[in-house]
Amino acid sequence: MAKPASTKPASATKRIAYNTAVQTAGRVVVMFLGLASVAILTRYLGADGYGKFTLALVYLSFFGIAADMGLFTIAVREMSRDESRMQEIVSNTLALRALLAVVVFSAAFGIGWLLPYTPDVKIAIGIAAGAQFFGLLNSALISLFQTKLIMGRSVVADLVGRTFALGAVIAVAAMNLGFYAVVGTAVIGSFVTFLVSSLMIRKFVAFKLAFDVGLWKKLLKASIPYGAALVILHLYLRSGIFMLSLMRTTAEVGIYGAVFKVYELVMAVPGFFNNSVFPVLVRRLKKGTADANAMVQKVFDALVAGGAGVAAGGIVLAPQIMQIVGGQEFASGAGALQIVLVAILLSFAIFTFSTIFVAMGHQSMVLKVASLGLVLNVALNLALIPRYGIEGSAMATVISEAIVFISYYWQARRKLGIRVSLRMVPRIFLAAAIMAAAILPLKGAIWLAVPAGAALYGLLLLTFRVVTKDVLAELRPSRS
Repeated sequence: MAKPASTKPASATKRIAYNTAVQTAGRVVVMFLGLASVAILTRYLGADGYGKFTLALVYLSFFGIAADMGLFTIAVREMSRDESRMQEIVSNTLALRALLAVVVFSAAFGIGWLLPYTPDVKIAIGIAAGAQFFGLLNSALISLFQTKLIMGRSVVADLVGRTFALGAVIAVAAMNLGFYAVVGTAVIGSFVTFLVSSLMIRKFVAFKLAFDVGLWKKLLKASIPYGAALVILHLYLRSGIFMLSLMRTTAEVGIYGAVFKVYELVMAVPGFFNNSVFPVLVRRLKKGTADANAMVQKVFDALVAGGAGVAAGGIVLAPQIMQIVGGQEFASGAGALQIVLVAILLSFAIFTFSTIFVAMGHQSMVLKVASLGLVLNVALNLALIPRYGIEGSAMATVISEAIVFISYYWQARRKLGIRVSLRMVPRIFLAAAIMAAAILPLKGAIWLAVPAGAALYGLLLLTFRVVTKDVLAELRPSRS
């Protein structure tokens, strides 16, 4: 009788670990493709041109999150509760997203012409809307992959799309096709990703556009509070770039855009991890909070360990990272990157709490906390950017993320009865500090410092019992 009870957690842990490992491995390749693309574009466009490119994409991303409405997460939650409804939910979500995208991006293009931007930025917004459109359609499809914990297929689609996009970037730069062609490369990559996903999903469901208005209302009712929270979260994390565009030069926007590109690439990893956890967590919650609490603690420890390692290693290697990303013209962004890396640590930890609130149906709490973060971030950016520039915007992000983390931690204990222990945090920070000190002499050889630091950090986490034998045993392949 004891054996089945013990194998279920192990099975869940293996599935989460495998799903995350596949996505992370794919994301590492995507990260290199992305860095290669950024390295080409920053050198081709220069700081001023890359600033315009960044501004167009960041502006449009606000509307992209609004068009998403949190439907991805809610669709995954509903399919996890009843997998027999997968085709119905995917087909309706696809149609609903397409309609929302057309309305929202049309509004985005119109509003863009009213803003004090140069004509090339405004035209770039219209071109980039195509990339956002296909991206939203693709996320409707991959919600099924996420529910079934088979995100390897999504990784394949993303890799193919990114490869096509990189090829287009190389061609544009080699043939000197100009700024608008650069923006068009994003549309190519997004369309190819959607096309590959649509071909692979047919193995599981015969999806088509569906127009069940009753289901649309139900999905929107559940997703709007979370979608509003995502919009506000997106605003407060990226308001620095928007405010820099109004208060400083486009060259500074370009440099900070390159810094924030590093942030975005890194933050995909905890996003993949939490997406893998989410369907399992929803099923665990059916058994009660106590069963889910142990899982939340493991998730928190894993994310803090990941964030601390990235932050500590990145702070040491920040000058070399900026040289790779943008060359000498972008080297002045190293200080801002070091500050943003502290925010990355906090962002990793915050993922734990936003996930548990949504899984338990408390999307409104995510909205409240994100609103607090937005108000703080805007006020801090207004105070810090005039004097400190991009470093001031980075500091605003760190302070805002710290307040958001404290708010989530307190609300999780008070509202949900989820008590996350911090006892592993000192051990994690010690391991990260030792790793950072060890790679300091190697920072001139980043190709050696990164794998050496990662290996040492993993060994230290084992030594300090952050990662235990029990966890390793759960991850070990079954011989049955």
